[in-house]
Amino acid sequence: FSSGIGMLGIPGGGGLGDSDDGDGASSGPGGGGPPLVTVVDCIITGNKAAGVFVSGSASGVDCNKNKICDNQETGVTLRSSGDARLAANTISGNAGCAGVFIADTKTTGRLDENDISANQGAGVMVDNGGSGALIGTQVNKIVDNGAEKVRVTGGEVGSTLNVPAGATFVLQ
Repeated sequence: FSSGIGMLGIPGGGGLGDSDDGDGASSGPGGGGPPLVTVVDCIITGNKAAGVFVSGSASGVDCNKNKICDNQETGVTLRSSGDARLAANTISGNAGCAGVFIADTKTTGRLDENDISANQGAGVMVDNGGSGALIGTQVNKIVDNGAEKVRVTGGEVGSTLNVPAGATFVLQ
């Protein structure tokens, strides 16, 4: 997918990442099946927008072991999307409102073993009804960001950040 502005864009809506095959089951990180899109061991840096942008009905996105840094917007944006898992990524030095931004209804994101640091805005921001953000049970390090470490703001349906029993994250 080429956005013309240098980011990795993963659109939904009948194209790449659409897991609605009518069987009532979803694929990918939250649905038990294999991920439909996997981004692994990449360096995503210096873009004019977000480093990774997942939108529409894209579902089953797995982002692992990437270095997502020094982008002019957020490091990762999950907007109006299905489920995505971010694991063992370094997300640092990004401008914009957050290192990881989860927004709009029906958007879920699971965070495991990420190092989210030195971003201009918050480390993690859940906004405008993002209702399924989940800090996983693996240690996430969220330190030295320009604003709050974790910010949850409301929308029409409210925003939530779920932290299960046994979840560990470092906030400094």
